[in-house]
Amino acid sequence: LARDGHDVTFVARGAHLAAIQQNGLKVESTNDGSFNAPGKAVDDTSQAGPQDLVLFNVKMYQNGPAIEATKALVGPDTIVLTQQNGVDNGDQLAAVLGAEHVMIGSVFMEGRIVEPGVVSQGGPGTGNFGEMQQGITDRGKNLLEMFKHAGWRVELQENMPGMLWMKFAAIAGPAAVNAATNSVYEEMRTLPETRALIIAAMEETLAVGKASGAPIIDGTLDRAINAMDSFPAQGRARQGLLRGPDRGTRRHHWHPGPPRPGKRRPHPSQRRPLRNSEALGESHPVIIGVDNGSIRTSHLHSLLRQVGRSQPALLGIRVVGAAEGRFRR
Repeated sequence: LARDGHDVTFVARGAHLAAIQQNGLKVESTNDGSFNAPGKAVDDTSQAGPQDLVLFNVKMYQNGPAIEATKALVGPDTIVLTQQNGVDNGDQLAAVLGAEHVMIGSVFMEGRIVEPGVVSQGGPGTGNFGEMQQGITDRGKNLLEMFKHAGWRVELQENMPGMLWMKFAAIAGPAAVNAATNSVYEEMRTLPETRALIIAAMEETLAVGKASGAPIIDGTLDRAINAMDSFPAQGRARQGLLRGPDRGTRRHHWHPGPPRPGKRRPHPSQRRPLRNSEALGESHPVIIGVDNGSIRTSHLHSLLRQVGRSQPALLGIRVVGAAEGRFRR
């Protein structure tokens, strides 16, 4: 948008803010090459004032303060477009800013700060957006024209809520299993136990969506499974679930959405807690993730004894994480 001549203001902090203010924002994209995006940069949104369009793309655990900061950017006709992972970010924004200001979307790309003032873009670089309710609006058409002119690879969707649930189902299961096992797609989708676990997670995610009244698109499960089977063999879906701790940052939150609607109209699997033996089953290994390398051996032994009492016929137990080497025996 900045390259296309629009008046863009970046909201940033610290050294990143200072670098953008001095040199603009440099983008290193696998799809679009390297370029500089001109624009103002602030850390206080009140300095920017009301905008025509706000792109709301923070991590979900930052929603509270970020939504509060967005208030200063919203005028009578402002559109706030969230392109986050998850399914209820639009609802969170609407509760504070008003539903008339909010649109929802999703992107298929990976972005990160390489150094202050420099960000990288990878992945397909595509996206979707639309209204919080089904239908196509004039403001959506106007945004689509502007985005296309600026070089976005994006589509305006008639059922954007359904598209969010499709992406959620396709990513949440593989990402969780990948984070727990530190495996690649080829391993996860080939091993019968982990493949079954991922597909079960996809099915339950969609069941919760249907129970909450979400407009799930026909064929979503098949498309989610196909996405898993088509993913590069050595690729990983762990994303911030594991990369955050790897880098000393917080985990990404992808799962606040379903539990809330699930509580209103619970899926059968949510109506009571499962006993350990039911939850584990006799055909699956138990995987224990240990993030803290200083965990006491006695604590782990106690946990293993509890698991063993509830499920004596385990295939095996694997400890992953910082303490893996200490507890290999």
